[in-house]
Order: sequence, then structure tokens, then C-alpha cells
Amino acid sequence: MCNRFSFLAVAFFIRAAMGSALAADRSEATPLPAELAPWFEPPAEFANQLGTYRSPLIFQDGAQVKTAADWPRRREEMRRRWREIMGPWPRLLEKPRLVILERTPRENFTQCRIEIEIAPDQMTRGYLLIPAGQPKFPAVFVP
Repeated sequence: MCNRFSFLAVAFFIRAAMGSALAADRSEATPLPAELAPWFEPPAEFANQLGTYRSPLIFQDGAQVKTAADWPRRREEMRRRWREIMGPWPRLLEKPRLVILERTPRENFTQCRIEIEIAPDQMTRGYLLIPAGQPKFPAVFVP
């Protein structure tokens, strides 16, 4: 619940802070289908409750991100801090091992139960959903 609230608070603060830019983009955007529209607003119990979280639009020195040109510098500041806390990002696996345990044809895709290497010598299980057809399509992995 706390993580969901934190995410919602940050997401809606950014949305409010960047409102004019978003409004300009909305005029060209395709309207949301009615059944999806409710999911683009916070639940009533969280509406306008942003909590006491520090805005991502404030630099560590207290200066505010005022323009889109300020954002790359703030983003790098946040990335640097994240790396101080979490350490460096691990190297990517060049050829992760993939074991297909089972294949099941479905409506318009193939569902594969798999094991995939996510770190050196660390496997995880999940499902790989592969769209039907000849061209290369993006697939979906569901852990």
C-alpha cells in the first residue's frame, strides 16, 4: 500500500507540475477508451493526497526544475544518488541461458513455460508469450 501510494503521489505531482506540456500533447492524442479512463486517475481515497514526499522536481541543493532543459541534470543527479545507495548496475548477460520447459499454442500466441538466466548462474521461472506470425514481434515475459 505504501509503495502504491508513493508511486501515485510522485506520478501525480509530476503530472501536475508538467500540466501545460501535457495539455499541449493531449490535443493531438487519441482519446482514452471509456473503460480505461478510470485507471488514469488516482483512486478517490488518494486524490490530492501527495504526502510529505520530496518532489523529484527539486535538486539536492533545493533549486527547482523549471524547464525541460533542467530535467537531464536532475535525472543524472537522481541516478548518481541511486548508484551511491544501490551500487553499480550489474553487467548485462550477453547470452542468457533459456530452457523451454513446455509450449502451449493459444489463441494468437504461443505460451512457453521457461527458465531464464537473470544473473550469472541464477535462473528464474516464468512464462514467455510469443505472438503468432512470421515477422519479428516483441514477446512478453511474465515471471
